[in-house]
Amino acid sequence: LVQVVTDVTIITVFAADARWGLRLFFLYLFLYAGFIGVNALAPEVMSHPWWGGVNVAIWSGMGLIAVAFGLAVLYLYHAEDDHHEQGGSQVG
Repeated sequence: LVQVVTDVTIITVFAADARWGLRLFFLYLFLYAGFIGVNALAPEVMSHPWWGGVNVAIWSGMGLIAVAFGLAVLYLYHAEDDHHEQGGSQVG
């Protein structure tokens, strides 16, 4: 069954969460594009050994994974705060 959401408050929260999610997505896309650009245009930079003898490519790749996780947690807390600010109404 499909439930139609008609509560304006819930729709407003969903729209705000979608905008917040898109901002975080484009932030990550910018970071990832920079990572790919450096790999494509200056591979010698990525092959340079860095901390612990591990090259920059590995550290920056792991950093991107950590940033993605951090952005997901940030989105989760932001969406949860919006949900509680609007009275905690639930869909479903």
